[in-house]
Amino acid sequence: MNDLQRQGKLDYIFESGKRLRFYLEDMMHQLHDCEQGCDNPMSILQMRTAMTVMRHQPLSLGELATQLNMSNPSASALVDRMVEHRILHREPDPKDRRKIAVSIHPDSEEKFRSLFENLQHAFLRIADRLGDENVEQWFQVMTQINALLDEEQHHETV
Repeated sequence: MNDLQRQGKLDYIFESGKRLRFYLEDMMHQLHDCEQGCDNPMSILQMRTAMTVMRHQPLSLGELATQLNMSNPSASALVDRMVEHRILHREPDPKDRRKIAVSIHPDSEEKFRSLFENLQHAFLRIADRLGDENVEQWFQVMTQINALLDEEQHHETV
């Protein structure tokens, strides 16, 4: 494969990854809007934050900032806004009162659980259409990508 072909394939992979992400983010908004109406729209960052907290709760504020790749003060401000809207709940960590534990607000937990399940179903529909062999190849490639990203993050912190 020559450099031009390689670059074309890399561009295609990059654009396809963005398209999948946008498809899932758009689906998140559609599902959220159907449940909420248009009176309380959430930004992409707020949706991503809620889904991250849902998957890993409870999270310390520092852990959440790391997961979202943002500073602690920015994460704290974001969490404060989401607490005001009863999306997230924050309280002192019972193990270390100096830390803040962030979780989904009890009033929003069922909504986000349902939203997460609907996103998983949408993703499964795509995977089912790909077939087991392609899913296995995709898994192998993503495993390698995650290992490389872990290495990159490790080098950044050293």
